[in-house]
Amino acid sequence: MLKPYIVFFTEREHGRDTFIPVYKIFKKDVNIDTTLIWWGQERKGLLGEDFKLGPIKVNRKPDVLIVFRSWWGQEGKAAHFAARQDIPVVMIDHGATFVFNDRQKYKKSIYPASVNCLWGQHDLDLWRRWGNKDKLVVTGNPLYDQIIEYTPPKINLPDEFALLLPASSNVQQRFLIPSAEKLNKIIPVVVKTHPLEKEKDYYKQRYLTYDKSWTLLPLLYKAKLIITHSTSAVIPGLFWQKPIFMHSYDESWYYFSEFKDKYFHIFNFKQDDVWNSKVISKAIKPDKKHFEIFGHIADGKNSVRIVEVIKSYVK
Repeated sequence: MLKPYIVFFTEREHGRDTFIPVYKIFKKDVNIDTTLIWWGQERKGLLGEDFKLGPIKVNRKPDVLIVFRSWWGQEGKAAHFAARQDIPVVMIDHGATFVFNDRQKYKKSIYPASVNCLWGQHDLDLWRRWGNKDKLVVTGNPLYDQIIEYTPPKINLPDEFALLLPASSNVQQRFLIPSAEKLNKIIPVVVKTHPLEKEKDYYKQRYLTYDKSWTLLPLLYKAKLIITHSTSAVIPGLFWQKPIFMHSYDESWYYFSEFKDKYFHIFNFKQDDVWNSKVISKAIKPDKKHFEIFGHIADGKNSVRIVEVIKSYVK
C-alpha cells in the first residue's frame, strides 16, 4: 500500500524557506512520502514525474498540495488543477496583513485552497472583515519557531545600525525614504529589500543592502531600531523588543489611522525626517506579549501546528 504523499510547491524563495521547517518534520516521518519543489530552482524529497499537477510533474497523485500563494502564477495553476482533481490544497500564507486594504479583494476567498494557515489573530480579524467565510486557522509562521533561542548566523554588519524595511517599489514610500536618508547621517542604515522589489539598485547604491530571504531574521535580531512602512516583516522585532518606527499614512483604500489608533502603544508612528539622540532614546519598545497579537504563541510549535492541519486532509 502506498504511503500518503504530500507535495510542497512554491515559486518564491521566501515560500521555500517558509516550507522547510514543515517539510523537515514530514521528511522524518517514515510513513509519509513528500516532495518539495521551488519552481525552476530546487527539488527535494521523493523523485519521479508520473503525475502532472498543472505546471509541475510529481511522483504520483498527491494526497495534499501545499502552496504559499494559491491565487497567482504557477502555484495558482497547480492549486486550481488540484482542486479539480479533488486534491486538498493547504496554503501556508505568504504574509500577514497589518492594515485593512480595500485593494486586497482576493482575500474574500482562499479558493482553490481548502484552508489557509495564518500568522496571528490580528491577521485573522482582517480576513473576516473581508467577509471571508473559508477555513482559516491561526498556526503562526513556521519561520518563527527559531526565534525563541535564536543564534544569528554570521553576517557583515556595523556594530550599531538601523534596519530599513521598505515596501516594494513606490508603495507607501513618501515619508520613509527621506527619513532613512536623514537617519543614515546619525546611524548607519542597512536595508533588507522586499521580496518583490524591482529597484534594488536604488538601495544598493546608498546603503549596505541584503535581498535574500534568510537575512531578515539576523538583521532584525541585530538592529538597534527598525524603520518601515507597515509590514509583517517586523513581527520578530516585536519579540526581540526592538523600537519600530512606522512611516505609513492613509490613502483612499488604505486605512492606516485605524491601525495607528489601536496600536499607538506598540509602535512609533512617524511622518517626518527629524532624527536625534532623544527621538531614538525615548522610542517606544514593544513587549514580548505584543508579538502574540501578530505572530501567535511563541512556543516554537508553529510548524507542528501546520503539520497537524495538513495531516487532517490526508484521506
